Amino acid sequence: ATYLDGVGVGELGSTVGGNIFAGGNVFPTYDGFDISASTTQATYNINDSSNRTLTLSKTVNSLRSGGGTITLGNSTTAVTLTLGVGLLTNAGGMAIVSGNAGSALTSSGSELFVFTNQGTTSLNTRITGNIDLVKSGGGTLWLGPGAGVSNNYTGTTYVNQGTLVLNGSASTLVIPGDLVINNATVTMANGNKFDATTGQIAATSNV
Repeated sequence: ATYLDGVGVGELGSTVGGNIFAGGNVFPTYDGFDISASTTQATYNINDSSNRTLTLSKTVNSLRSGGGTITLGNSTTAVTLTLGVGLLTNAGGMAIVSGNAGSALTSSGSELFVFTNQGTTSLNTRITGNIDLVKSGGGTLWLGPGAGVSNNYTGTTYVNQGTLVLNGSASTLVIPGDLVINNATVTMANGNKFDATTGQIAATSNV
């Protein structure tokens, strides 16, 4: 994926040899700057670096952020954030966190792309769906389900660039399926844990 100031994310979902690739000069323009806005539509590419709390489920095509925290739901409301293509983070990174144990992050496609261009991005919410998770970019991604629940997406996790830090609490799964590491780094913030009893990576996963 490529980010160009003023025009946005280019070809987040295009892959060559398993790696995210920006083909040509295909850049969507941004359609909005507030993911929580009532006018946000499923086809929108959003550039939002502010702190937001979603109290309604949202679907957007892509999300770019250079900072801020997006909280999914609150103590009484669970919501799902659906990204058609994925997430690109620049500058200081950003965070998506659960405000409710029932909240989740997913993709409307077969893959959820996370491109961490710079800094550290944290996904502390449950990732769900029949999807692969694809991490690229030289930055760091902290991955933890949050709210005491396990990730339950059914596909493979691909780490193509940068660093992935597994940050699950005890008895939660961060990586529920297979894990493929391509010239990248994967570390565990919560110790060396590989089974469903202690968390992080499922005992049935191929690494």
